[in-house]
Amino acid sequence: MAKVVAFNDAEGNAVLPKGGAIEYPYTSENGTTRLYPLPRVYFSKIDPTHTTNVYLKELIKWICAHFPEAPAQSCWYGVAHPNSAGLCMIHIYDVNNVDSNGYPLYATGLYVNLSGELCSFGFNNYNWHLKYFTIDE
Repeated sequence: MAKVVAFNDAEGNAVLPKGGAIEYPYTSENGTTRLYPLPRVYFSKIDPTHTTNVYLKELIKWICAHFPEAPAQSCWYGVAHPNSAGLCMIHIYDVNNVDSNGYPLYATGLYVNLSGELCSFGFNNYNWHLKYFTIDE
């Protein structure tokens, strides 16, 4: 039976999920990957500039700080709200291997906004990258 999860408290602060849509967190049969629901973290909490680039970078940092128990190879799926709600998935190689700014050694993600633009983002050797792809009709 699915569990209901509130991701925000009355003040709009992100609340870490205590359960998930299905057995939180879901662990793959071989135990190498965990899937977590992506909590809604309001842009005002991590990115006052309200830009997608900064929001996604800071969201990864927020996940590393708030999910220290996540094993390597964990993934987060859900809706992100940088400036347009959209589908988001994030894979972080190791949430505990972060630099002095809190950014991970390796992470990758995809974000699809309501306009259908695809954004690829992440960290490679602590270096941030973000690139948009558009689909021409």
